[in-house]
This record gives sequence, structure tokens and C-alpha cells, in this order.
Amino acid sequence: MPIGFSMLLVTLMSFSTSLAGNAMGLSHCRSVENDSKRLACYDALPLSEEALWYGNNETDSLTLDIDTPTLLLIKHAGSILVGTVKDARGEIIRNLHLAGAGTLDVALSQPGRFQITISATGRWEAIRLPPYEGYRQ
Repeated sequence: MPIGFSMLLVTLMSFSTSLAGNAMGLSHCRSVENDSKRLACYDALPLSEEALWYGNNETDSLTLDIDTPTLLLIKHAGSILVGTVKDARGEIIRNLHLAGAGTLDVALSQPGRFQITISATGRWEAIRLPPYEGYRQ
């Protein structure tokens, strides 16, 4: 395969991942009922996003260090997704459950180190967004 074509293919794949992430953030904001909170959600969306983490029919863990409040959107396309979010001491601060396709919001409101474990059937991905003002988990 020519190098130029390979570079084009990588660029297109990166662009499609960014579009998928933006669509996820837009879908989330669209679901916010309060007008001012919905606008704040749209304003907080980054101009470009990439999947922070993704998997397919597997169990995986991610250590995430944050210094500002963060919102993770976990989009799932399979039949079951379960997992945990643990703080730096290893204590579970949230259990994750999703039956069927859908999206979970995981708000991490304090800076620190978090261990996130996901076990799922089907494809899933996590996008990191800054939370908008007034967001409540």
C-alpha cells in the first residue's frame, strides 16, 4: 500500500472517531431538559474529541488521573455492560450497569486518581468531556 494512501486512511479514521465522539456529546446535551443547562452543556463541548478508551466483548481497566471535574460518557452498543469506578484508596464510588445499547454519564467531580473497570458484551467507548455548570449525577 503506498505511504500516501496509508496516511490518508489514518487521517480519515481519526476524523471518523472525532465525529463519533462529537455525536455522543451532542446526543447527551440534546437530552438535557432545562434550557439553560442544555445550552451550558453545548458550550462545554470541546471542538474535537477522541475516544479516551474503548473495547469490544472484553473486560478492561483504565487508570484516569484528573485535575478538574470530568464527565465520562460511556456509550455501549451490546446487550450488557457492568463495571466499577474506584477512588485512589480502591473504594467503589460508583457501580456501572447498562442493559442494552445506551449511554452512561459518569461524573468525576473531584480531582484525583480513579480506576475504572468495564466488562461488556459488544462494542463500547468512553469519551471525556468537561462537565457543564449545574450538572448533577
